Parts: sequence; structure tokens; C-alpha cells
Amino acid sequence: MLVSSHFMITITVISYFYRSGAEDTRPLSWRVDVDSIAVAGCQEVTLATCTVINPPQLVTVTPFNDPSYAEVFQCEADANPPATDFTWHSSKHVTIPNDAIEIKGNKLYFLKLSSDLNGVYFCNASNMYGAGVGSLFWHQGKKTEDYHSEL
Repeated sequence: MLVSSHFMITITVISYFYRSGAEDTRPLSWRVDVDSIAVAGCQEVTLATCTVINPPQLVTVTPFNDPSYAEVFQCEADANPPATDFTWHSSKHVTIPNDAIEIKGNKLYFLKLSSDLNGVYFCNASNMYGAGVGSLFWHQGKKTEDYHSEL
């Protein structure tokens, strides 16, 4: 492709590549922008940018240090563009937020620690390309850990 010094051409190519392994056959989206410009002494210079676009795949829930609250957990996702919507729910189908649990964005705040809050809490993280789920098993008086992420 030859480009004169009077204009620039932008080409956007969208194609799909698949991950190796049978555990996940969803396609990865790749966006490639190619800009060609005329440079003095050269017929053409091509600049290429490749961006991987994907929904949240690995969603983790980890402790977050905030001394103002009894316990706080943060939900994070490996998405591009970044996850913008975070929702929380409980395996006990307890309405969240309530007088014992508060939600602010991607954070889950335990306002008081009581055994009636024991259970699994799920964080759904999403961007415009999809969603992923992370979980947290919380039990009063025990070290709490992130157990897994679901696609």
C-alpha cells in the first residue's frame, strides 16, 4: 500500500484466536490498528498496535485493609477493557447490602462479624465483552481466602 503525504489510511482488523487447552474454547478478540504514513525519503512506514480485548476471566476476591471496618474484601478482574460493573450476592440469598454488609463498587464491607454471615459470597465482574465470577468463603473467626474464579 502506497500512501501519499496528503492522507493517512487507518485499517482496523478484528479476528479471533483460540486458547490452547480444552477447558476454555471461547475466542479471544484481537484488535489491530495499522496506520501507514508517508515519511520523507521513504515510500511508506507502517505502525501497528495490537490490543487484546477480553471479558473478565480470572476474578479474585482478596482481603483489603481498611481499619474503619471489621473486614473488607476487594474484587478484581483481568479484563481489557477493565471491568466496570461489580455486583455481589450471597449463597444464602441474603439481600446485600444490609445492616451487616455494605457494598461500595468492587468492595464488600463486613460491618459486624457474626456467624449468621457465614457462607459463600460471589462477585460478578463485567465489562462490555462479558463477565466472570469470583467467590469468597467467609466464616467468622477463620482466615478467609479466595477459593476460585469461574468463567
